[in-house]
Formats: sequence, structure tokens, C-alpha cells
Amino acid sequence: MKQPQVLRDEAAFAAAVRAGKTAPRILITVGSKEAGPDPSSPQWSPEAQAAWDSVGMVRNAHELAERLRALPGRPGYKVEYARFDKVGHRLATWAALARGIDFAFGLE
Repeated sequence: MKQPQVLRDEAAFAAAVRAGKTAPRILITVGSKEAGPDPSSPQWSPEAQAAWDSVGMVRNAHELAERLRALPGRPGYKVEYARFDKVGHRLATWAALARGIDFAFGLE
């Protein structure tokens, strides 16, 4: 499986943050149900769960946030992680949008 762009560029990004060349504000969001289908759902199967587990969306989002948070950056560099409980992939967009507006305008 091909790595997402953000992960392919992570080392270069980390070097730029450490060198003080950039100090972005980053918000990483994920729905808790993006880890796979609900086992009580008719769509659930061991094969479907295995496919979701191989992607590891919730785990990967959290781990990325932790790695980026650990970088020593210049003032203004900020990393936040938001996990929305009981929210799946489709509805996570709306929760992320609401959280993103607060984050973008410093209302958090």
C-alpha cells in the first residue's frame, strides 16, 4: 500500500520545524468509528475488520499527532488532535469542520 503524502514528507517537514523554518498550526481529526465497522452491523465481517485494521486510521492519526507534537518548534507551532467519539467516516467530516473553524479562528 502506498503511503499518504503527509507521511512520505514527514521527515522533511520535521526537519523544517526543528530548524525553525516553519511553525504551522496543525489540527488532526478522526472519528472513533473510523477504526472499522461496528461488529453489530450487517456489514461487519472478519475480513472487513481485517481490512480496516490494516489501514489503522484512528491509530495512525493519533500516532502522527504525537510525533508532530513532540517536535521542538518555534513559537506559534501547535499540534492538536481531536477524536470524535461514536462518529464514523461520513459524519467525521462535519465534526472536523466544526472543530476546524474553532481552531482556525482561535476559538478553542
